[in-house]
Parts: sequence; C-alpha cells; structure tokens
Amino acid sequence: MSMREPEGTRLPRVRHRSSRRAGLTLIEVSISVAIVIVLLLASAAAFGESLKAVDNAQRLDAGALFLDTTLESVGAVAFDDLLALDGNVITDGADPANSNFSVQLGVTPVGISLLQVSAILTDLRTGRRVGSVNTLRSAR
Repeated sequence: MSMREPEGTRLPRVRHRSSRRAGLTLIEVSISVAIVIVLLLASAAAFGESLKAVDNAQRLDAGALFLDTTLESVGAVAFDDLLALDGNVITDGADPANSNFSVQLGVTPVGISLLQVSAILTDLRTGRRVGSVNTLRSAR
C-alpha cells in the first residue's frame, strides 16, 4: 500500500538560493564596517569638542564669579581709600603662579567727589583678557 497525496494538496516547491548568494559578500560587510567606523569616529570627535566647550564655559563662569566677588569687596571700601587701589592686581589663588584669574583695578577721578573704578579680568592660563567692568563711585 502506497500512500499518495490527493491532487491539489501538494505544496509548491520552494527554490533555494544557491550557496554563492546565501549571505553577504565580504565586500558588503567591509563597506558596512567602514561606514560604521566613520560614523563612530565623527561622533567621538563631536563629543570631545563638546567636552572642551563645557570646560571652557565652567572656567568662564568661575572667572565671572571671581570678578563679581572682587567688585563686591571694592564696593565695601570707603570712598577716600579707593585711590589707593589704583593699579592693584588681585588673583584668585595664593599667588599668581597658583591662580587661574586675575583682576586689575584702576581708579580714576572723573569729577568732584566722583571716581571711575575699572576692573579687568584676565585668564592667567591663556593670558587672554576675558572681560571688564567700569563703574562710578561718589562720595556719600
């Protein structure tokens, strides 16, 4: 007794690809790996640049805070003693060699009982002038 399949129930034959085209070729894999490497290197470079920008912003923020603190200290000085501060350089460390920023003060008489106080913030690591503030003080 042989078993035969009823007509019309036979499944169609699936043709298999030849073994030559069964997967990706070495060239396709190499190109894909090269593209992934280029993308990873580009994103790593962008990440490094953003870290530098964050570090620079933090340094500038610290410098601005130091300048603000220095101006508050100058604001506490009596009017008659302000001219003695002309030419002073104040650093944020114990000495200039161990400091990040300096503020150079300038005090100039501009009228009767009126002085102009200028403060110039310098980044000691780069030697760059970062910012400056000018204000007027009058005798009270």
